[in-house]
Amino acid sequence: MSVDSKKQSNPFSTGGGGVNFETRVQASFAIALLTQSCVPCLPQTMRPKELKFQNKYDGSNTDDFVLVASDKFGNRSKLYAQIKHEITISDSIGSDEKSSIFSDVIRSAWEDFQSDSFNRNNDAIALITGPLPKLDIEPYRVCRRFFYLS
Repeated sequence: MSVDSKKQSNPFSTGGGGVNFETRVQASFAIALLTQSCVPCLPQTMRPKELKFQNKYDGSNTDDFVLVASDKFGNRSKLYAQIKHEITISDSIGSDEKSSIFSDVIRSAWEDFQSDSFNRNNDAIALITGPLPKLDIEPYRVCRRFFYLS
């Protein structure tokens, strides 16, 4: 196989599949905002008040969206979300694109977690993906502040 054919994009990528997936996920959280529904990863008493997309401009590294929610007592929580249609979870530091995407997501989440604007008692970070293989899911389901949503 030639080097050029390895770099060729698949039809899902060139057809905007990743962007379409991201838009559908963001739309579901926009509906939660409009209907004042509870949202995954935050306490059931929290209701969405703000939704910011592509939030890098506001200092978030986990930037596909940040949802701000509050309860009737005025307590605030933020949900930082990164959306990836497909991701490979790996502990190896490889040169391939898939392992570098996972590394970038984890690095961004860690930077947000360490920031002064992140409240470790109330805020959450989510990686929202398409279906993952069972082998990839099981070790990460129990993490306290890094959630898997499918």
